[in-house]
Amino acid sequence: MVVSFIGSSNLEIVEGAECSIGFNFSAVDAAGDQTGVGVARIYVNSALKDTVTIPQGDNYFSIGKYLELGNNIVKVEIDGNIGGTSTFTSTKKWAISVSKLSLTWEYEDTTINTNSIFNFRY
Repeated sequence: MVVSFIGSSNLEIVEGAECSIGFNFSAVDAAGDQTGVGVARIYVNSALKDTVTIPQGDNYFSIGKYLELGNNIVKVEIDGNIGGTSTFTSTKKWAISVSKLSLTWEYEDTTINTNSIFNFRY
């Protein structure tokens, strides 16, 4: 059984943004034939969030709604059947940092701006 990342395993997002993780799953028996579907358990910060049946090939999960502000560890455990009765488990982890983005502006509303160009200092 082989499980590999699709994209980076270290991500940074803004709070409230969508975030997807991806991996490729494949399992074959001794004859080289695919063994079928697997089961993925998705954990965020050690809490089980979802359990799904996955096909072999590329798989993606939207996990933005489960992430907290700050550092998050997302772990996916994949169980695959190899050779009919043997089950193997592979684990992949992502480190995802969630930041809060805000912009404040202190504009003096009593100042009259007569120019068509407004200078914004940052």
